[in-house]
Amino acid sequence: MPSSARSSPPSASPQRGVTLIELMITVAILAIVGMMAAPALSTSISTRAVSSGAEDLGSALRLARSEALKRSIPVAVCPVSDPNVSSPTCLGTDVWGAGWVVFVDRDADGGIDGDDIVIKAYTPGRGVASVTGSSNNAIVFLANGLLAGNDVSFSMLPRIDESSDSYTAAKRTVCMAKSGRARLMKGDDACPTAPTT
Repeated sequence: MPSSARSSPPSASPQRGVTLIELMITVAILAIVGMMAAPALSTSISTRAVSSGAEDLGSALRLARSEALKRSIPVAVCPVSDPNVSSPTCLGTDVWGAGWVVFVDRDADGGIDGDDIVIKAYTPGRGVASVTGSSNNAIVFLANGLLAGNDVSFSMLPRIDESSDSYTAAKRTVCMAKSGRARLMKGDDACPTAPTT
């Protein structure tokens, strides 16, 4: 007798995938995490831009001193409104935020004129809110490598909220002693003063 075997339907394999609700929850969690990380990332980028800008300014000052010694002629650094133009003009201001140039300053007047030669131009990063110098004049190094004037300093501030915990830590000060030594100070650290005799 033939067996009447009932054939059972093949077992359906479970479907794999993500439901729309699971996907929406995942996207929501990622959005929340992203919103929490964005300010820290912005602060980190701005802090790095200020640090890099301060290093560039210190580098420009060291380059100017080195070129003055090498060429045996005055070399200066001054703020300009656009360091990328072919004939930049010194601003004669204490605001250095748009950029600065290093140039041969044959007459040591702190201005680019006549046969003065621009050696290098610098632009601070977008994370830098302001760069302010302690002098309204160009920084001129004489042929002996000494500053033509007194010690100078530059304050570089980040483009982040001043009430932020990392604001003070992100600030930088570039100090230039009359002897020609450039130093980078972090946070609220002040430039060292020359010992009095």
